Amino acid sequence: MSATSRISCPMCGQPLDRGSIEEVFIEFSTLNSCGRCGFGLDLRWRGRGSALSRPTPNLVVVSTELALEEQLSESLNASIKVEVVKEPTDALGIYAKTLRKEVPLSAILVTTRGQSQRWSDIAVAVRALEEGFKVATPMPIWFFSSAELNQIELSIFEDLADIYWRETPVNQENQTLLEVTPQLFS
Repeated sequence: MSATSRISCPMCGQPLDRGSIEEVFIEFSTLNSCGRCGFGLDLRWRGRGSALSRPTPNLVVVSTELALEEQLSESLNASIKVEVVKEPTDALGIYAKTLRKEVPLSAILVTTRGQSQRWSDIAVAVRALEEGFKVATPMPIWFFSSAELNQIELSIFEDLADIYWRETPVNQENQTLLEVTPQLFS
């Protein structure tokens, strides 16, 4: 047996070797899931045992600009751990991990959405995850965008609790997030 660390599914503990990961195609996206329990996997963990030992974040930011993690960490209280991911599905995986560990997540902040996703898809997925884990108090989700919401998405947001939309100037989503977030978590 090799001395390298083995990566396992965070839900069931199944070692993630060849053949133990299933690809599920949903619309235009590919989701990698554990072949044993079906848990959605973020394959950035694969081959990097140190990724499993990262501290559990309090705040997850969905943005294409990964440098936001350092900038936000500098402007927030040292006790708030920030993790920036590029895809909303990665944020869902982190949130599921925190729910399983029973560690509260303060919020998800979103400046970008995945290809072929609507803004409301992210919110609906988070609320479905909370329902599955029987969460009593929904976690706030903040959207920072210059996009205009259509009537369908507005009505979906109105039906969900703790969803906040912050309109920003065009291409200023990350800057607005950096300005507002310290006020939200002070």
